[in-house]
Order: sequence, then C-alpha cells, then structure tokens
Amino acid sequence: MSQKTSEPVANEIAALVGPFWTESKVCDVLGVAADELAVRRAEGTVLALTSTDGDTFYPVDQFQRRGDERLEVRAALVPLLRTLRSFDAWTVAVLLHTPAPELGGLTPLDWARQGGTEGTLADLALVVSREWAAGAATTG
Repeated sequence: MSQKTSEPVANEIAALVGPFWTESKVCDVLGVAADELAVRRAEGTVLALTSTDGDTFYPVDQFQRRGDERLEVRAALVPLLRTLRSFDAWTVAVLLHTPAPELGGLTPLDWARQGGTEGTLADLALVVSREWAAGAATTG
C-alpha cells in the first residue's frame, strides 16, 4: 500500500488563496454590520469563500489600508469581482493569483497592488467571463 505524499487539492487551493479572515473580523475591519457585508457579497464588491463545512471566509489579499488606516477592498479588484460574482468564488480566488498575459504576466492581485487601473481588470473580467460561460455551455 503506497503512502499519500501530497495534501488534498482543496488544501492546496486554500494555501494559494489564503490567509483568510472570518466574517466578524471583516465586519470589524471594514466597519460594517453583517447584513451590509452580506449585501456587498451579493453585489460582488467583496470576495467570500465558503468552506466544505459551510463556513464563510474572506481572502485577506483583497483588502488594502486606506490613508486613514481603515481597510477596504482594493478598488481595482471591484469591477473584476462584480463581473465574476456568478461564478464559483474559489475559482475567482485562484484567478486573482494567476498570472495573466493581459496584465504583462502579473496576477490581478499584483496588478491592483502596483496601482493598475480598474479598467484593465474590468476588461480582463469580461474576457474571463465569456470564456468561463462558453466552457460551462459546452460541458453542461
């Protein structure tokens, strides 16, 4: 009997897109109530991931500190998150860490961190959305 040498795929994905904050931590750092955070999730202005246990977590990398020391979702990511909100959130989280030729080989997160424009990420999101939708249509 061979011994398992690697972690399950889900753990590899969590390692890639983590660390994570809980809902209460995100409410605290954003200064919002849970119901407002739920609205933001539905609108696609914050990325939330659901574990296999049904718990909701928020990738920390999507947040940045403003000049007044409060945290917010990186503005350049918001159009991408909105456009892709109907797709699997874990897949979107992986996309944020995936180098894109449209971004000169940067990941969307690196693009946002380096001050890249919202428009470029919005354009990328439209391309990805069309590709993912077409893939779903051919597999479904």
